[in-house]
Amino acid sequence: MLPQIAGQDDLALGPFAGMCASREAKGTTDALKAGSSTADGNGVPEIARAHDDGLSLRRLIRIGPGTAAGEPHYRCERARPAQPETSAMKQFLIQAAGHALFAAALFSTTSTALAQSAQDFVNKVAISDMFEIQSSQLALSKQADEDTKPFAQKMVQDHQKTSSELKALLEGSIVKLTLPATMDSEHQKMLNDLQAKDGKDFDRTYDQIQLKAHQDAVALFEAYSKNGDNPELKSWAAATLPHLKEHLSMAEKLK
Repeated sequence: MLPQIAGQDDLALGPFAGMCASREAKGTTDALKAGSSTADGNGVPEIARAHDDGLSLRRLIRIGPGTAAGEPHYRCERARPAQPETSAMKQFLIQAAGHALFAAALFSTTSTALAQSAQDFVNKVAISDMFEIQSSQLALSKQADEDTKPFAQKMVQDHQKTSSELKALLEGSIVKLTLPATMDSEHQKMLNDLQAKDGKDFDRTYDQIQLKAHQDAVALFEAYSKNGDNPELKSWAAATLPHLKEHLSMAEKLK
């Protein structure tokens, strides 16, 4: 026997006698006939169902032994069918909201990564300049090969220039920023490794480092020129970027 559903509307109570079928159903009385697959020993169905207008469901539920003649009592109840389209819509909205939150979080993370602070930008540029100058001076002292030597000379000259420009920019800026006095441990280690090399081994390592360093420099200046938080530094980054792209093009040709 099916349990009663909360909110069901009791339409009738009494002996079977085809009550639900005659009052509520339209053309669906077969389930109520004796001999149904759901019939009890007296040929009366334990539960008979009939649809009326397609919007509600009538359930005929046996509730007692019934009359003195042995006819059981039944109750005819109304229950609204499930609305799968509503559940599907809820699921769709939940998934859509989840995707929107994920996209917003991803955009926020990317924007934060690109829009680094002015002090972070200054630190990276100054350390990069120090490394470029010192590693290129080292290349010249080790008598680098014929394509590395002119490149190293240009690196010393151009990065001394950008270091001077950055220092002057910071000294005249309303926003007070500081220049790092020394390289970080990562760049110092690369410089120490270069000092231990000679000949072709040195040239090859120097060339590889210069290629990677200028790829990083171009990405750094491009990002800050678009998303930086200091207008003066943004303008300077945009003006310096073409020179760094030229350096990168030269580094790509080193052998």
